[in-house]
Amino acid sequence: NFYIGNNETATGFYRQVPGITPNMAGQQKDAVRGAEKALGRSVSEAETSDYFFGLAWRWIREHPGDAARLFALKLGYAFHAQHIALPFSYPFYAYDARTMLRFYAIGPWLLAPLGLVGLIFAAPRTERTNYLIWLSFVPAYAVGVAAFFVAERYRLPLLVPLSIGAGAAIDFA
Repeated sequence: NFYIGNNETATGFYRQVPGITPNMAGQQKDAVRGAEKALGRSVSEAETSDYFFGLAWRWIREHPGDAARLFALKLGYAFHAQHIALPFSYPFYAYDARTMLRFYAIGPWLLAPLGLVGLIFAAPRTERTNYLIWLSFVPAYAVGVAAFFVAERYRLPLLVPLSIGAGAAIDFA
C-alpha cells in the first residue's frame, strides 16, 4: 500500500501495480512473486513488504519535489468532499448496506468544511490541553492516510471528529 501511494505513477488514489492482481489474495501471492523475481531469490512476506517499502522510499528520495507535491495532494484528498470508491466507503454504507445514512441529507460534503471550522474556531476555552490532545487525531490521521493512498474507507474515521466540529460550528454561530 505504501508503494501504491508513493511511486512515479501514483495519483493519490488506489492504482493497480503491474503484475499484481487487484484483490487481497492476488496481492499477497503476486507481491511475493514480484519481489522474488526482482531480488532473484525466495523471499518471506516481511521481505516482500520491505522490498516494496524500499521502492517507495527510493522514489521519494530521488524525487523529493514530486513526492512532496503528491503528499500535499493526498492530504487535500483526505478532506475532500468527493467520494473515493473502494469497498466499505461512505456510499457503500449509505446505499448498499441499507443503513440510516441513506436518509441523511448531510454528508461529507458539509461535514468536512463545517467540521474543520468548528474544530478550529469553536474550541473550548477550558480544558484546552485535553482538547488539543483529542483534536490532534484529525491532522495525525489525515497525515497517516496521505502517507499511503486516499480511499473513502480510510477517510471514514475522520467523519466522527468532523461531525463533532460541525456541531460546535453550528452552536458557535
